[in-house]
Amino acid sequence: MKKLILSFVALALATSAFAAKKAEMMSWDEAYAKADKVLKTLSLDEKVEMTQGHNRFFLPGAPAKGLPHVYTVDASAGVRINHSLPDQNEVRHPQKTTQFPATIALASTFNPELAHAYGEAVGYETRMAGAGVLLGPGMNIYRSSQCGRNFEYLGEDPYLAARMVENYVIGMQSAGTMACLKHFLCNNTEFYRKLSNSIVDERAIMEIYTPAFKAGIDAGAGSVMTAYNQLNGEWCGQSKYVITDLLRGTLGFKGLVMTDWRSVYDWEKIVLSGQNVEMPGTPNEYYHINSVRGLLKEGKLTEKNIDDMIRPMVATLIRFGLYERFKNGQPNEDALEVKFPHHEQVSYQTAAEGSILLKNDGILPLKEGQQVLLVGRWAKVAPQGGGSSQVDGFNCVTSEQALRAALRARVKAVENPDFIELQEADVVVVATGTFDSESIERPFAMERKDEALVRMACAANKKVIVLVLSGSGIDKSAWHDKVSAIIYGWYPGHAGMQAIADIMVGKIN
Repeated sequence: MKKLILSFVALALATSAFAAKKAEMMSWDEAYAKADKVLKTLSLDEKVEMTQGHNRFFLPGAPAKGLPHVYTVDASAGVRINHSLPDQNEVRHPQKTTQFPATIALASTFNPELAHAYGEAVGYETRMAGAGVLLGPGMNIYRSSQCGRNFEYLGEDPYLAARMVENYVIGMQSAGTMACLKHFLCNNTEFYRKLSNSIVDERAIMEIYTPAFKAGIDAGAGSVMTAYNQLNGEWCGQSKYVITDLLRGTLGFKGLVMTDWRSVYDWEKIVLSGQNVEMPGTPNEYYHINSVRGLLKEGKLTEKNIDDMIRPMVATLIRFGLYERFKNGQPNEDALEVKFPHHEQVSYQTAAEGSILLKNDGILPLKEGQQVLLVGRWAKVAPQGGGSSQVDGFNCVTSEQALRAALRARVKAVENPDFIELQEADVVVVATGTFDSESIERPFAMERKDEALVRMACAANKKVIVLVLSGSGIDKSAWHDKVSAIIYGWYPGHAGMQAIADIMVGKIN
């Protein structure tokens, strides 16, 4: 596949173009003034309805008053096509979306230009999906190898994450899609995310956890999603300190703040915290619109409190032109399909630059004519993470397909080989790793069967190459010194295994 080359000049031109587009936007003051006029046209009941999301993935509007609902889509490895909405008639499903490498692989490129191209590509595909807002990028700092969502973020370094985020946001929003920075703040565990309390002092907050958010805000990101966890004793999505004092005050954010899905519990706190909309808004025993109506009747909330809550959402959607775009339903963006070949190149190049050669004793590059035995959990399946970032993609390449294409030689693929098969191969390639996903934690060690396979390969053959396909770190201590080469490929996207195969044969150095 043709290598994508993005020059600093090209990035400068793209950044200048976005700056010009941003300059064409109305100012925040003008957007808020227009929002005030809109709020005067709404009844109190309409305003209350707008405090919660619509049909699970829509920012709420008041269609009778010219404010359409605005569709949002899940993120982190491209655009997830959502087939689980209660009313599918409200959504235009695209035929396909590109499966990009996980964003931790993007961070591993150390290439801000590529972050811009990646963000722009995903931005256009968000529009193709009929959405105005991508629920990403994620930028929680990697603090624990067990967090099942590490692959959706940008690593452990605040400076690197900040440089990648700002370029991602500029690229995405230049395509006409609003970025949503998430999850604010200190969401560093998954299985316990709805129970945990992140106790963090001010210095750590400012030096470790907020620089990437600040960079995204300064780059013009239109929205921020609050986190599931508590920060210093209060749930982030209903914390006045988190939203009003820190996000809006210290970091200077002026746009839309939304909750993560089903992450808040006290409607009086939600309304008064600076939060703008509770997502997804599905009624149940914890959150329902009658809570707000009841608090209004009791005098604990006023209509002005409701105005203050939804005003930033209305102003932001006005400023980004999303009410206009959605006023006649979801726009048809099929013409943007012409961009798919470029997006495939961006995906391939991200995998090529993000993969890491951790070890090579001279076995690489592989040579034609070698009998290669490919084994492991990812030998015949294209690797990716799960949860809200899972993207089906198209033209997805497996390790088996990629190695056959790159080597033009005999490649035998067996997920679970026996000792004799391992012993007889010229070279053994173990495509192993983990399956990481939202809402789970996993051990630092691989699953026993995966670990046992690597150890058996080392015992049977002196020429073993391990491809680690995972969302974060794993324990390699038992076999690191026994294998000939290790490539860390993360979750490399639909063309990522081809990029890794090209590394293995020396096409990419």
